[in-house]
Amino acid sequence: MRTGQSGAGEGNGFRLKDGLRTLLYRSGAARLFGRRRIRHALTVVMFHRVLPRDDPRWASADPVYTMDLAVFEAFLDWARREFRPVCLPMLQEAAGGGAPLPPRSLLITLDDGWYDTPRYAAPALKARGIPGLLFVTSGAVDHDATLWRDVAAILARAGALAAPGGSPDAIAPWLASMPAAGRDALLTGILDRTGHLRPLMMQEAAFPLLAAADVAVGGHGVTHTPLTEAPDPESELTGCRSALARATGAEISSFAFPHGRYSPDLLGKAFAAGFRFLFTSDSVLNTLEGQRPASPVFGRIAISQQDITDGDGRFSPERALFFLMNRRSAVLDGKRGAFPA
Repeated sequence: MRTGQSGAGEGNGFRLKDGLRTLLYRSGAARLFGRRRIRHALTVVMFHRVLPRDDPRWASADPVYTMDLAVFEAFLDWARREFRPVCLPMLQEAAGGGAPLPPRSLLITLDDGWYDTPRYAAPALKARGIPGLLFVTSGAVDHDATLWRDVAAILARAGALAAPGGSPDAIAPWLASMPAAGRDALLTGILDRTGHLRPLMMQEAAFPLLAAADVAVGGHGVTHTPLTEAPDPESELTGCRSALARATGAEISSFAFPHGRYSPDLLGKAFAAGFRFLFTSDSVLNTLEGQRPASPVFGRIAISQQDITDGDGRFSPERALFFLMNRRSAVLDGKRGAFPA
């Protein structure tokens, strides 16, 4: 897990490093270097949950995968100045030989299909005219307990769930040992008694809201199981794609691997299932050739709140710039992904 920074607790070295970063950014040198570095690349960023601090779900949300709405909005305002946000149709057109992507292209993605995505993140994007791409776990739509590991952690932080013996570390193994139906019933029952935490996952009625906000939908599996561990990865791929196509009335052409885990074989299975663009968690800048995708497989840079805020929890443009540009540029192979030959 990534950890946040804490200012004085990090010692003088950290403060000097932060101060130098700020000086370089404000002088314009870092911005000039950063713009040159990302000019001929597609930067794809990944978020999960976006919540305002006064939402009752905030207190029990995972701090690594949850961003304060105010910080998210500040990031979007900054990104609109430093990048050229693009949408999935623009990516499709460029890949097909049509209009190339603009310099400093940025694609904003969100994962899983949490309730707060159409409730908070999508309106923030829409207000700024920035498109997005949401990778939805199809089996979690209208069903809060599908991402059971995440739900168990939420309930544990809320003090509503404990494993026999009381050890927090025992919760996941204890639930994993249960039959799926029993685990689902247990978690759903607890959620029914903790109404302030619900809903957790988005509902099918929210898909039109996403479309109105120019947020496209991609696949993220049926159960959010890593495909490297799924007993039937083909069903996770085809089931997700067909369910989301029915729900949205649109073609589902993109897929993000749950938990970022994939293999060369799974890349082939995903293409065979009908997906055209695949997204991984390889933290790279995607090299463009003639401002067009050089591969149908794209890396994504996961952003936590700690990555782009200062010691007081405020959005820091200099931290955001250095965090994103400090990546290697790569073309992920369409057959092997980031794996070596």
